[in-house]
Amino acid sequence: MTKKIAWGLFFIGSAALIIANSFGFLTGISIWTLMITCALVPVLVTSILHLHYFGIFLPLAIYGIIYSEQLNIDNLTPWPILAVAVFLSIGCHILFSKNKHNWWTHY
Repeated sequence: MTKKIAWGLFFIGSAALIIANSFGFLTGISIWTLMITCALVPVLVTSILHLHYFGIFLPLAIYGIIYSEQLNIDNLTPWPILAVAVFLSIGCHILFSKNKHNWWTHY
């Protein structure tokens, strides 16, 4: 059910962004940047609902890389922000994991 909602929102959001870009509301942002942004939204929403930390922090890091100029964090991208996302994912998984077994026994 959550996948259907996430992907439905992806396509609706993509359509809205294409229309907004066509009317010139999103100047300075390419259509490919918008499509990558929309493609990561279902990953982010699904990961938040299932508490998959890597799926939460990696899309946020990619957003940071894509929009680094608008966010004025050019000196933080790309490798430091990806490292931060990986370390935050590992730390949150260790602290908040409900599993009592190691990750390699799960996979």
